[in-house]
Amino acid sequence: MFFNAVLKGFHGRMAVGAGLVFLAMPALGEDLLGIYQAAQANDPKFRGVQQQTLATGQQAKQLRAGYLPQVSVELQRIETDQTVISSDNQIFQQGNANYGTDDLSLSLSQAILRWDRIEGWKQSRLQEDQADARQVQATQDLQMRVAEAYFGALAARDAVILSRAELASATRQYEDADARYRRGLARRTDQLDAQARMSQVEAGLMAKQNAYEDALEALRELTGRTPETLNPVARELQLAAPDPVSVDSWIKAAADGNIEIQVQRMAVDIADREVERQRAGHYPTLDLRFRHNERTTDGSLFGGGSETESDEITLAFNVPLYSGGSVWAKRKEAAARHEQSKEELERVRREVERQTRAAYQGLLSAIRRARALEQAVKAQELAVETKRRGFQAGLYTSMTVLDAEEDLYADRYEYALARYDYLVNWVKLRRATGQLTGNDLASLNAQLVSPEAEAPVDVPAEAPVNGAVEGAPVTPAPTDPAAAAPR
Repeated sequence: MFFNAVLKGFHGRMAVGAGLVFLAMPALGEDLLGIYQAAQANDPKFRGVQQQTLATGQQAKQLRAGYLPQVSVELQRIETDQTVISSDNQIFQQGNANYGTDDLSLSLSQAILRWDRIEGWKQSRLQEDQADARQVQATQDLQMRVAEAYFGALAARDAVILSRAELASATRQYEDADARYRRGLARRTDQLDAQARMSQVEAGLMAKQNAYEDALEALRELTGRTPETLNPVARELQLAAPDPVSVDSWIKAAADGNIEIQVQRMAVDIADREVERQRAGHYPTLDLRFRHNERTTDGSLFGGGSETESDEITLAFNVPLYSGGSVWAKRKEAAARHEQSKEELERVRREVERQTRAAYQGLLSAIRRARALEQAVKAQELAVETKRRGFQAGLYTSMTVLDAEEDLYADRYEYALARYDYLVNWVKLRRATGQLTGNDLASLNAQLVSPEAEAPVDVPAEAPVNGAVEGAPVTPAPTDPAAAAPR
């Protein structure tokens, strides 16, 4: 890992305990760490990067091999059938011979001056470092995708839960309006409005169930299996602004520590080395070669066999003059790709700055929204209760009550969504500064509670769940961006 992740304490913590309706599930649920560990073993994108890292390591070795000694052994067996057709030799004017020859050669070659291979050696080191950085980047990307998919699934799950509760409330409202209409205490329009709203909520529930199933499929896409249950976020969740509060500090930390920027900087260096490597096509080369040969001949046309042994040492100096313009073209191509990599680095820098700013603002926005929606939920609960009583007294129509209930469930969902947005943007901010680690997912995982701690789904809307969970864990602390500096 290139970075130290340092967790600091929260400042200005705010306990959130507004009422949400949660689904009753079996005690054993999937938590964030379990999903992440399964994704590490099964996510095709992550595993593909691992294989790419291995392949890059082998490519680096291939580049270095060009400047290492090249040794080979060659053994030949030659069968010769020789016939003299005509000859000026008065003794051997004609004849025929069959014999075999064994030839053993040991060759060794060492580059002494090969500038292209020297640059290739440097390039291979950079490629290995870049591959390691890409592995860290892939790990952080997986952590980010797991967090987004997990909290996205929880949000879709909450939508289903709240829609079921809303449907139960709308059904009770319809039954009440229908009974009052049959007794002559309400108008026909009240009954029809309540029936229409009940059908509308039922249709919305179907759409939300489909969305929840799709969210679970997103988790299956990462892990290779569909989780049966998910551990929810504790009702008591402490939200705090990032420390320090200056967005410029976070942007500076991202410029120094973001892994994607580090990877692209290495790409610029690799492209620069490629320019030098191609330029070396114009430079002279010097190689040292050694060859040892042993040859045994069983016979010949002119008499018996022979056995010879020889050693050759060659110092080869070569000056390239012209190769059809290919060296010049490769050099220009490498220079253009070097400029392209620098432009890509600038693009990545700007993108990371935007992402950092968006995560920072998203974190602050989620806190403000959660605080406002907490109060909105409480106020809307009182409003619903008041309008229900007013409906019983004949002061309000059923539609007035149903509209108030719809607003209440919408506020509850938006409040839950703000909490998830807070957690996701917390992850995004740490990823943008290059600090995201498995310890951070463990901190997020501490915000989850077992499903057995949840209230039943059939809790009526007039009795919202407002109690805090005993022993709820604290929220992970935002990190000082100064800790994002590379080691």
